[in-house]
Amino acid sequence: MAENRSEEPWRPAFKTGQIFFGDPQECCDCLIWELRTSGARIEVQPEAMPPRAVRLISIALFLNQPCEVVARDGRKMELRFSSCTERAPLRPR
Repeated sequence: MAENRSEEPWRPAFKTGQIFFGDPQECCDCLIWELRTSGARIEVQPEAMPPRAVRLISIALFLNQPCEVVARDGRKMELRFSSCTERAPLRPR
């Protein structure tokens, strides 16, 4: 039976990160409020205007994941991981 990820609960994260986008590459600092297997809820500066496709990186969470912006309300954004089944963690040294 397929798992319904939309019903998966959000887990608190409260860690810093960055979103990367564009060509040439631009980045924007963010605060990652919550995570689940399929996505993240983040907060960015009000003037940040990232495109629909971004990469979310957080060293503190060992996270390096391509994402799609699915919702935005002011500074808060909800991201859906582009590849939900393969979350690409950063490797600790």
